Amino acid sequence: AHVNHGLRGKESEDDQKFVRQTARNLGWRALFRRISLARGAGGNLEEKARVKRYEALISLAREQKIHTIFTAHNLDDQAETILMNFLRGSGISGLAGMPAIRVWPGSGTKICRPFLNVSKEDIKGYLKEKKVPFRMDRMNEDQKFLRSSFRKKIAPWIEERFPGFKRRLGHFSDIVREEETFWG
Repeated sequence: AHVNHGLRGKESEDDQKFVRQTARNLGWRALFRRISLARGAGGNLEEKARVKRYEALISLAREQKIHTIFTAHNLDDQAETILMNFLRGSGISGLAGMPAIRVWPGSGTKICRPFLNVSKEDIKGYLKEKKVPFRMDRMNEDQKFLRSSFRKKIAPWIEERFPGFKRRLGHFSDIVREEETFWG
């Protein structure tokens, strides 16, 4: 499934075409949903996009009687999430980061994130080695967005001083989640 936010004009359309063609090449069915997000309407655009994207995916799943959605969230995403949650003053559940499997409230649909222990660098390396085409979202590079600033400035700074910190944060997330389950 592909959710088109329409925030990047032609690039957004090209992403959707890429997904459609890739699915066709693999003999897979592809599902699409367009969502509308008003730029400059106030609030956190990243958060609005995330919420709308999950709503669209859950809606598609319901319509198609699909019970599990897989996302490509990876170790880098997990480390960013944990650090941002920590800096925002999150409690234990925020420090646990994203769960590998979560049932979306009120839907019964599972959200699975099988790559939470795999770095973005390893994923890109594998795709390049196997000559698998992929696209990058340039909004992920736009440092006016908090997560992008984290990705481009803070995470590299920490990695330089504490090599392997993303893996350690991923491990920390597993420990916190186990603790949360135990004491739950």
